[in-house]
Amino acid sequence: MGSKPKGTEKDIVSLLESYSLLISVALLIVVLAGAVYLRLVPAKIYGFSYLNGNDPWIEYWLAVYLYHHNLGGFSGLKDVKFWWYPWGRDFLLSEYLGFSLISAFLSQHFHVSLTESLGLEPVIFAAFGVVGTYLAVLNLSKSKLGAIAAASVYAFYPVILLDKNFATYPGKQTAGLAIISWALYLLSVAYYSRSRARALAAAVGAGLVGGSLAWIWGGYQYFTVILASLMLVEPFLVAPTNERLLRYVGATAGYAAMLATSPAVGVRYF
Repeated sequence: MGSKPKGTEKDIVSLLESYSLLISVALLIVVLAGAVYLRLVPAKIYGFSYLNGNDPWIEYWLAVYLYHHNLGGFSGLKDVKFWWYPWGRDFLLSEYLGFSLISAFLSQHFHVSLTESLGLEPVIFAAFGVVGTYLAVLNLSKSKLGAIAAASVYAFYPVILLDKNFATYPGKQTAGLAIISWALYLLSVAYYSRSRARALAAAVGAGLVGGSLAWIWGGYQYFTVILASLMLVEPFLVAPTNERLLRYVGATAGYAAMLATSPAVGVRYF
């Protein structure tokens, strides 16, 4: 049988518990720095004068179009003969415009090139994803160690799993996973909040954030599955209440509203 810590050991345990949040935040900063550095390696070697892969150059072409049309002119993307000649391509239905819109916006307002803004997006979204994962797991499990572990997995998984998460390759999955992490964090806030107004606001926010995936990646359907699964399973685990129903209505409404704005998804999804 183990024995309880005594004397100095007890003081050390108490000290660690007192500063556990500070320690976990410090570790998060270290993990975040490592994730950013890891994803910047291709840019460090080759610079931002090019983009890697086929899809990123499609994103670049769209970014050039949106840049010159002041983030608008969507009607001109409906029948583009330059692609898939001679049939043409309807980019409003066959592509997600989010990356290109963000790139064009950054280039217009922060004086960076389109290849730089597109090339940096995986790095930026990865940083958001690390923090979002940490907050989501911390709020759901109340475990600082678990939150750091989850954030670390998110930070370093591209080494062993995917190669489309580095600078110069604006992979949609990177942004999608980051967005999902923040949507889950907001759902956890809505679930645990005792304030009806705060819970409803967080639920609607989770839906809006999750729905923004429809502008960037086809993985928005993953959030559909997550939301639907929660609504289907929860009544078997927790007694249903009007408060919980209201939160799911808010999340679903926010999600549906955002999906409806995406040209590639729209109301036909429902």
